[in-house]
Amino acid sequence: MSTNRVSQDKNAYFAFLPEDIHGNISYYLNDKDIVMLSKTSCTLFNTYESIRKDRILGNLYLSMVDHNLIFLRKIKEISPKILSEFLLNEAPKRWIECQTTWQRFFVEKPLKMAIKRRQLKILAELILYFKELEEIKMIPNGKIEILSQWNQALSEMNAQKNKEYDFKPLIDVIKKENFPNGKNGDKLIDRITETTKIELEENFKKILLPDEPILLKDYFDIEALLSETYQVLMDNLNEFKNPDQIALFVICVLGFVQSLLSPEVVEIFCYIGLREFVMFNNRVNTETDEMFKKFNIPFYRSSRSSQIGLGYDHVCYVISCREKRNQMLNYYNIYNSYNRHNPVLWLGGHSLSPPTKDENAAVYTKKLYQMKTKELNRIKNELEADRWPEFSFYCSQSKKNCTIL
Repeated sequence: MSTNRVSQDKNAYFAFLPEDIHGNISYYLNDKDIVMLSKTSCTLFNTYESIRKDRILGNLYLSMVDHNLIFLRKIKEISPKILSEFLLNEAPKRWIECQTTWQRFFVEKPLKMAIKRRQLKILAELILYFKELEEIKMIPNGKIEILSQWNQALSEMNAQKNKEYDFKPLIDVIKKENFPNGKNGDKLIDRITETTKIELEENFKKILLPDEPILLKDYFDIEALLSETYQVLMDNLNEFKNPDQIALFVICVLGFVQSLLSPEVVEIFCYIGLREFVMFNNRVNTETDEMFKKFNIPFYRSSRSSQIGLGYDHVCYVISCREKRNQMLNYYNIYNSYNRHNPVLWLGGHSLSPPTKDENAAVYTKKLYQMKTKELNRIKNELEADRWPEFSFYCSQSKKNCTIL
């Protein structure tokens, strides 16, 4: 089919519509339509080529926060020039909504975002892109550019280190909860008082998942917060008056924090098992993988407003299904609000009555945080020594089973 542009009819007003109108129209067009429109005239080429590039960049940012490595890797096939703009240019004034965690962030340079969110797999991918751009002479020194952005990210992260959540008001409210509504067997969150519901929804969940987009430097370090939440549970375990109060904290507080984890950490929970990863150096658990596929239970909620899933119905376990193969939902939905006295082990290897070893989960999450921090420092040190780093954090000892690249 010929793609030669032809002179437009004198009544062809479409090409001369204001840009904002074209922007609204493009919302209803797929990528192929936009490409075809850009080929119809010089005027439309300028307009729709810009829209096409903007859409690609938007999808790239989204694929990065949602850990869509398949789409992220396609950028090399699309255009080295767009890849260069994506990595080097100041981010446009826009925000994105993660389609997994439903967090809303203002975009920044992708490398800085990956460092701030501790996304090692994404970071490894981006560093390889810098290396490739250096090899084709599109940037003079990839390592220097990476380190420049890295140091900027560290400087901006100093504010994030001081971002903490005060659990005390929430703990105090839960300790007074007597579940006056509904009946036994209903979801715990449907049985709580209005006071507890306000504390959970307005003073906890909306702070961790605000409606307004936020800069990463002003947001919580979710992986650190997860470890802190496990520790808060342990510190207050004896203060709760009954199993339902414990369950409410575990499901609606701990579970909600889990729902904000990046997909990279979620893979450890669902496919490997947190304990196996940090204590036994396991990197691949095909049995857990098969269980995940068999039951097809989504880790994340289906939408920002959904009240089904983590934070409302269940919490994710820290040990893989290999250890609990006789339980139907081994690694997931281990402790749910419909069957509160289920003898299934949870939170580190024990039953609800009495929970005495929850400190294990706090230890595992803290250990994972320390391991990832050490790996980030190692990568940076390699770059400072003028070496391109190797990536083995998600590889088994034999390096035969590697999921990072």
